[in-house]
Amino acid sequence: MDTIEKKMIKGLEVSFDLDLDIQQAQDIRGEIESMEAEIAVIQGTIKKRKAMAIKMGIAEMAIDQNYTAQKRVPDRDTYIALHGQEAFDSNHTLTKARPRFTWK
Repeated sequence: MDTIEKKMIKGLEVSFDLDLDIQQAQDIRGEIESMEAEIAVIQGTIKKRKAMAIKMGIAEMAIDQNYTAQKRVPDRDTYIALHGQEAFDSNHTLTKARPRFTWK
């Protein structure tokens, strides 16, 4: 570990090895899966702590006063019911597949 970056996350020191040599990593897939499992546990704990804070009366769910409502469009079936199949066919667009991380 020649190069280590340390970050403070609310008092918790987390170190990241920035000079990771893939050949030296015995099981990078296992490491990533373990980290993802830890993230899930932490996210669950955060959710429970927030609920506890609300229950204790020291926090609340509030709507941002600067919130601006966004306009939403109808779903496919509603659009067709309102404007017809021909309008839908001439105005719709298709999404593009996005690359996602997968194991080989």
